[in-house]
Amino acid sequence: MIPANVYGVDFLASYPEAQLLADRGVRFVACYLKNWKPVKVEAYLAKGIGVIPIGEVAANSASMGASMGAFHANRWVTAAQQFGIPANKTVPIIMTNDTSAWSAEHLAYFKAAEPIIRKAGYLYGGYGSRQMFDECMAAGIVWDLMWATNAYAWGGGRHPDAHVFQGGHKNITSSTDFLWCGSPLDVTGMGSVDTNASRRVFPAWLTKSEPVPTQENDMPVVVTNKEVFFTSAPNVAKFVIRESDGKLRHIAEPEWQAMGSPAGFPYTNAQIVAQGVWTADATPAVPVVYPTNLTLTMTGQGKLT
Repeated sequence: MIPANVYGVDFLASYPEAQLLADRGVRFVACYLKNWKPVKVEAYLAKGIGVIPIGEVAANSASMGASMGAFHANRWVTAAQQFGIPANKTVPIIMTNDTSAWSAEHLAYFKAAEPIIRKAGYLYGGYGSRQMFDECMAAGIVWDLMWATNAYAWGGGRHPDAHVFQGGHKNITSSTDFLWCGSPLDVTGMGSVDTNASRRVFPAWLTKSEPVPTQENDMPVVVTNKEVFFTSAPNVAKFVIRESDGKLRHIAEPEWQAMGSPAGFPYTNAQIVAQGVWTADATPAVPVVYPTNLTLTMTGQGKLT
């Protein structure tokens, strides 16, 4: 566990040297799974620096709703397993909303992600505004790690019960700084990092472990049509989401039944069109007519023309 009132840094690409962080008194780091560097992470663990994985595709990914929350959660679980992050209910994976926006779609995203991450053996963490945390908790989500954004003008500011406060790209030099933990923190030489301070004890990855075998994800995420789609009544057309880029593939009734006839996440026609369509390489070109009267052709390479 990471104690209260200690410093940490988070970063996308800079990966400061472990010895430098240890010498400056940094006790934890948050690193993005999409830019994970195993050798650097191992060096942090060797210096006793806790590591927290962040699962974020883009700052506004949470606006994409439940189906993408499930899709992204599966993606980050797979990545965590491949990187040997212990799946023993001691390490949180952080899902983010790095914007000021909030809607029912945001809430659905976080609700869909939680059970997937927990089922895989990880704890559930979040990064965002007070509004995000409050509304998620009101909907039954349990946060093992609450990371408050440095954009304190968003959604009611920093949550008072957050485990971590983020401060931005700056040194910590004075006891008047809200991040102050009893001593200064100099980030010179660390590259592009955000400074953080723990306000409550929280879980993190603290010891190197043997890699675990990558497990197969659950069935692909299925979506269905919320509205009349071309000639299909609502909830008749079915699609699965491709893991590599989030695009949709239409599936016929036999394939859907072979998957166990799962209930699909309802998509509007606009969402279906916006997310695109792909086909397997062996599939012949097929014309697709959308309700917008737009005629597209799917080639064998999964391209739309």
